[in-house]
Amino acid sequence: KPWGPGYLKLGLGAATDFSSPTQLNLALSYRKTWVNALGAEWRTDMQIGYDSFLHTEFIQPLQFRDGAFISPYAGVRRNFIQLYQGENRIGQFTLKRADAGLDFGLTGFKGELRLGPYIRTIKSEPDFGLLTAAVSPEEPKAINQGELGIVYYVLAAHHCVPDRMADY
Repeated sequence: KPWGPGYLKLGLGAATDFSSPTQLNLALSYRKTWVNALGAEWRTDMQIGYDSFLHTEFIQPLQFRDGAFISPYAGVRRNFIQLYQGENRIGQFTLKRADAGLDFGLTGFKGELRLGPYIRTIKSEPDFGLLTAAVSPEEPKAINQGELGIVYYVLAAHHCVPDRMADY
């Protein structure tokens, strides 16, 4: 057949330590395999809740069996950072991030090596607490960066453990 199957995964996560806000998340992942004759794959991951994100990536092999590929990707993420003084929670920041990039990579028996440029924007906003009044509305709240990143994934026990050589 000229196409491959699609895989849909659903997940639900909950975490609490009974002193911080309870973290609830609903996750969804869709992976479409064999998009073309070279075995391209398209993957989209999404999570809604305490930590929310949307990430999509298209992995295009350059030849059928040599392990070289090109992979454009893009994503957005929102999560919260709790601030404590001792055991007292004194504030919370919302961190919003958007990134996009284009990786060139090689896969092998022990992992995956990726190299490519990316661009990222990070914005932080105080939600509540002592620091909310200390942050001036005129101060810049966004960090824009673009770099060349290297990421090496080591395969271990049926899951990937990233050994990040850049700040990504």
